[in-house]
This record gives sequence, structure tokens and C-alpha cells, in this order.
Amino acid sequence: MEELETTIKTLKARKSPGSDGINNELHKHAPKSFLHKFLNFLNVCWIYGDIPEEGRTVILYQYTKKEIEIIQITIEALAY
Repeated sequence: MEELETTIKTLKARKSPGSDGINNELHKHAPKSFLHKFLNFLNVCWIYGDIPEEGRTVILYQYTKKEIEIIQITIEALAY
């Protein structure tokens, strides 16, 4: 639990949320009960080596002076 709390504390404020709409402030101010459930979820994903389908796609926005490139990446769950 300590590692999760430390990681959440290092998240930067006022950043755009991901496709799930959850911003960093929500995680930072979440009650302990939520953090316990979130940690259990992460542990189950780790144990089974899989994550839900909704969590496998990441959209990255690469900004240059002239254009915005949208890169969609599908994550292979816990692949090494």
C-alpha cells in the first residue's frame, strides 16, 4: 500500500485525464477504502497476467509546432 500511495503522491496536478476521465486529483484525494480496492485490482491483474480489455489501449498525443500526431498503442498485458 505504501508504494501505491507514494506513486500517487508523485502524480502531477492539473493534467488532462485519460480516456477514462479520471484525473490525478481524484486519485490524490481518494479515500483509503478506494486505494485498497484499487490495489487489490492491480494485484489481481498482476497475478493473472491480464488486464481488462478497456485498459489495453493507450492514446498518445505527440505535439510538434506544425501538427498533432495521434498514436494508438495496444498494450500486451504485463508483457516483458
